[in-house]
Amino acid sequence: MIRDGYTWCDHFENATLAGAAPTKKSPDFVFNRRGERTVALSESKATRGSSRKQFDSTVKRGYLQQVTPYLGMKVGSSVASHGFSIGSWMTSPKRAEILIHHTAPSPGGVDGSDEEADPTEVRRGNYLNALTLLLGPVASQAARSGDWSARERQFVTARWLGHEWLLGFAPFHSPYVIAKDDTILWADRYRPSPYLWGFNSFALELNVARQFFWSLELNDTLTNPLENIPEMDDRLIAEARSSDSAVFPDGFAVIGKGADLELVSVNPILPQDLEPAELEQEVERIAIQETEVERLGWDEATTEEEEEKQLQQIWLTD
Repeated sequence: MIRDGYTWCDHFENATLAGAAPTKKSPDFVFNRRGERTVALSESKATRGSSRKQFDSTVKRGYLQQVTPYLGMKVGSSVASHGFSIGSWMTSPKRAEILIHHTAPSPGGVDGSDEEADPTEVRRGNYLNALTLLLGPVASQAARSGDWSARERQFVTARWLGHEWLLGFAPFHSPYVIAKDDTILWADRYRPSPYLWGFNSFALELNVARQFFWSLELNDTLTNPLENIPEMDDRLIAEARSSDSAVFPDGFAVIGKGADLELVSVNPILPQDLEPAELEQEVERIAIQETEVERLGWDEATTEEEEEKQLQQIWLTD
């Protein structure tokens, strides 16, 4: 889906439906791609112990029974205009296939220009899922319910591949064993041991993170920060791959242990107190800043900080 241009994704169960569900069955995911206001639905099927023909029928039923009934419906803040059922056929150790049943393209293609559709909800859900990986489920659940704000919080940031990144942190517990009754016995007198917080290899491009955090703060009368979120380009994605890492178009990254993180620091990334008009100016400033960084080449974007480069890596291993 990413290679087909679908940048943002959320779980279908997180989306609200306008009206009653047409069936008890449902697809797995909701996708949105840049330039489209409508969304695509996607159902995924794993390999079953049957023939390829039988499995293809399973994939087809997934499209007809779990995707088709929702087409044309309002899903979240957008409208489902098309969809896919995708099955992975991997019974052979030498060959793997992807079987796909999908909505027939309309003449001229799916333009996704429905004026009543707004992909904000699926885009926000995409970054709420990323927040789960970055800071844990408690933070993302609170943010989804409107009880979490990035203001007055400190975040660990670093420079990598010419961009600033918000680093994810998670607790690393002391050793434990599983007892016969499946209870956890901690090394420290069977009680949870003190733990440290360490970099968990996940990261989010800092300007993307700021716009996502602003989207949790702003009301409907102001500019929507999720409408002009910067997208990571192919050069950055390839550069990350060469260092045993991964950068996705939405700004999420998995940073490998061989990566050099520069200028690691702990800072607030949102001003604490801004009036509504100032909030909108800040959102516009971030968008302009990201455009300027993308316009610069790799060497030009990093030259100014070469002299004060401080290499620091934070890794916790077993």
